[in-house]
This record gives sequence, C-alpha cells and structure tokens, in this order.
Amino acid sequence: MTAKQTPRLSDTPIFISHSSEDKTAARIIAGYLRTHWTVWIDEAGIAGGKDYREELVRALEGAWIVVLLLSLDSMKSKWVSREIEAADRLGKKIIPVVVEEAPYPDSLRMILGGIQKLYLDLGDDERRGPQLASLDEALMRAAQTTGGTTPGRALIITGRIVRAIGVIGFLFGFALFAYLGFTEVSGAPTSDFFDIDIGEIPRPFIGWGVAVVFLIIAGIGEAMRRAGMRKGI
Repeated sequence: MTAKQTPRLSDTPIFISHSSEDKTAARIIAGYLRTHWTVWIDEAGIAGGKDYREELVRALEGAWIVVLLLSLDSMKSKWVSREIEAADRLGKKIIPVVVEEAPYPDSLRMILGGIQKLYLDLGDDERRGPQLASLDEALMRAAQTTGGTTPGRALIITGRIVRAIGVIGFLFGFALFAYLGFTEVSGAPTSDFFDIDIGEIPRPFIGWGVAVVFLIIAGIGEAMRRAGMRKGI
C-alpha cells in the first residue's frame, strides 16, 4: 500500500478577487499564472445555473491564497469586500495587486493595512512582464511558508552566482561597445577561406557579441534561481 501523497500547492487554486470592471486585468493575471499555477476566476469557475454565493464560498475554501485586484471599483464593490472578509475568516493569505490606486474601505483596512502591495501597469507593456514575474515570485515565497516546502537552496545560490556573472559580463560588453565605437577593426587579417576582409567587421559587433552571450548566461542563472524557488511547490 503506497503512502498518500500531499497535494502540491501548484495544483491548488489561487482565487482572484476582482470587480467586474477589472475583468481585463484579472484575465491578464490569470493567463500569466496558469503557466505554473491553478487559478480560479469567477467567469471560468462558476457553471451556469449554479448558486453564485455557494460557488464563491466553495472556491475560497478550496483556494490556498487570494490575489486581490485593487482599484477604485473593487474597493467600492460589496462582493469584493465580502470575498476578502471571508478569506480572512478562513485564514487565507491575501496578496493585493494595485491596478489603480485606491484607499481601503473601513471594512478592509484592518485586514489589508499591513500587507505589502504589488503593482500591475496595464498601460505599459514593458513594465507589465517584470510586474507579473514579481507576483509569481511572491506566490512562490508564500507557498514555501504555507506548504512548508523547502526551496532548492543550492540551485538558488548557483543561479544567483551565474546571474551575477551574466549581468557583469553584459555590462562589460555594453561598455566595450561604447568604447570601440562604430569603426572598423584596424590591421585585422584577411580570411582566404571565406574570401572576406575581417578588417571590414564593425567594432560594435565585438561588444554586442560579448553582451548578448552574457545576457544569455544571466537568463540561464535566473531560470536556475526560479527553478530552485519553485522546488517542492
């Protein structure tokens, strides 16, 4: 007889609490998180004909954490307030994600006042990726304390070292690019095999080549670090 395995938190839903006006942001977050997590969002989690309140309570009971989309609309929503109050009574962790700055209503101030906020800028595509990655990392940290999982510390440390080497190398390559400038390599030999004059190769290619190689190394290090963070979740 095999021992019963403990369910992985990544297989347990994350409850996304949001107002109907913030549906776009909720879908963006849900779509991103589904690459690594199980997500419960009302439009996908409640079947037609089901009692809305019962399904919400059941979803909150089955979730291990709640991601709250904070906005002026959600802070005015009675449903959102009820979801957060219920999550607090059930002992669920809550991560507020600001899509629009808004003060907490009195009913939620005691629950959310001491919790660090994350941010999601819907109007800036370049910032959105790192912001979603920050949410993913916050969930990994919360999972380690909630589920008692031990991260892969050796993998995390190695990943940090590799990432640091990659970042330093990238900066060196960028500096080399700036130093050499847009000039040709003087006195470079000619390659008879390829029948080209190596001296015609622009110098910036050298710096950019170094920068790109080390940028890839930094990416590998970050992937190792994140794999270590996710170990056991």
